[in-house]
Amino acid sequence: MDIQLIKNKYEAALSGLARNTTRVYGYENPVLTEGGIYPGVWLESGPLEGLIYGRFFPVVAKANHEVFFHHQREDGYLPYRVSLENSRDFPLGSSQIQMVVPIAKTALETAEQIGDEAFLEFAYQACVRWDRWLDRHRNTRGTGLCEAFCEYDTGHDNSPRFAGVPKKCPNDDASICPQEGKLPYLAPDLSATVYGGRVALSKMAAHLGKQAEAEMWKESSETLRQRIIQYCYDPEDACFYDVDADNNFIRIRGD
Repeated sequence: MDIQLIKNKYEAALSGLARNTTRVYGYENPVLTEGGIYPGVWLESGPLEGLIYGRFFPVVAKANHEVFFHHQREDGYLPYRVSLENSRDFPLGSSQIQMVVPIAKTALETAEQIGDEAFLEFAYQACVRWDRWLDRHRNTRGTGLCEAFCEYDTGHDNSPRFAGVPKKCPNDDASICPQEGKLPYLAPDLSATVYGGRVALSKMAAHLGKQAEAEMWKESSETLRQRIIQYCYDPEDACFYDVDADNNFIRIRGD
């Protein structure tokens, strides 16, 4: 084993992380950005990456959440992307939801990691507003599930699940479903993200002494879990699928 090679790789990794920790649009504190061909921080991954890096730099874990809360719109929408500091063209992404890991969950773990009660309260309120936005705009079929409007909603670029479907929403507005294909889809993965967020919201509320809200989120998450199984699970082949507007499974088993 070449110890020097391992050491060099380790030092290169630390150097890359340091380079990727930088300022982004409209927010004063440095955040850990994606790096490479992705100039900015993404909702689907940035909070989780910040949480992990926060074991060494707690301030970054907090910043990688607060940057999204800082840019949250009054209606509750969280930008799916915040571009680098000097970006001028569409610095705040709004054409899709593009969520994978529940930001409420990583915010809860960050609050526990850094022991910041004020951050926990701030994150709780922001994540409640986000959940309500999703319920208002991504539950158009009234099933209680979170709907996919476009390919980029799930962050799975070029996925066959979305063959023939627009990559983003019209007018860069994630609340508008394209009038193409058999949209909207009931999406099991997006719904699972909402489920995980509600489980975390229940724990956040309990920690903050909001017992009635904690119970409400617990019940809401369980209802959603059952509906994911009811609508998206096919017991014949033990798989979860998207369900199109004609209530047919999109039988794509993976991306």
